[in-house]
Amino acid sequence: MSAFLYLESSAILRGLLEADKAVLAAITPASKLLTSALTAVEVERALLRAFLDKRIGAEDRRAKRQWFRELLGACEIVELGASVLERGAQPFPLEPVRTLDALHLASAVLFEQAMGVAVGVLSVDERVRRNATELGLAVLPGSN
Repeated sequence: MSAFLYLESSAILRGLLEADKAVLAAITPASKLLTSALTAVEVERALLRAFLDKRIGAEDRRAKRQWFRELLGACEIVELGASVLERGAQPFPLEPVRTLDALHLASAVLFEQAMGVAVGVLSVDERVRRNATELGLAVLPGSN
């Protein structure tokens, strides 16, 4: 078990918008949670987009935003500082990596290095999952 679980945006959105049981089960109250400041922007934008596209209604959006705010309150937040931006610009084991994914991976790796603790990554994005594995991070949820 990892000391911290890094919540990547794709997993949070899969849990919020699709009620993915494997993703939601991985986010346990006993977990030490970690995410990037970037995640707040990505999730809020995706919820707004889902609302504007009429995939969710106003009340559902409010409820999902409240759940997400509570989740963020339980997380350590990695800021998008110079070290994260610098690491995100460097190559990853399996290129190409999209910019926002690179920032998520950089955040998890640098937190693990700085804190000297194991970090697992909760993601449903295959590029993020494969790179996290190559970087030596545990990946959740497990394969179906």
